[in-house]
Amino acid sequence: MENKTVYFAGSSGQFYPFAYYSIHSDLPDNEAIYILTKENNGSYKAQFIGQTDTLASCIQYHELWVRVSRRHVDSVCVYSESDPATRKRIEQDLLERQKPPCNNILD
Repeated sequence: MENKTVYFAGSSGQFYPFAYYSIHSDLPDNEAIYILTKENNGSYKAQFIGQTDTLASCIQYHELWVRVSRRHVDSVCVYSESDPATRKRIEQDLLERQKPPCNNILD
């Protein structure tokens, strides 16, 4: 993992610090909100936002992986959070502001 923090804003105006991992990194298998991102000139565009109890397993077996990878996703940004209700609230806050294109596939 690169020792990098990437901030994403929610619709509430809150900025959340996410740990940056390249797409080929070993991820921790913890409870987290994750953002599959595409880097462009030093900024990171959210392609998909989700939350899970088991991060590494979730990413490894993600049902949208083929579609997301076509969007040239090159990193996973991770915000560790153990409380399910808090994860869901933060995920929704981020979704409303970031509007990642691959989340629409599930709608």
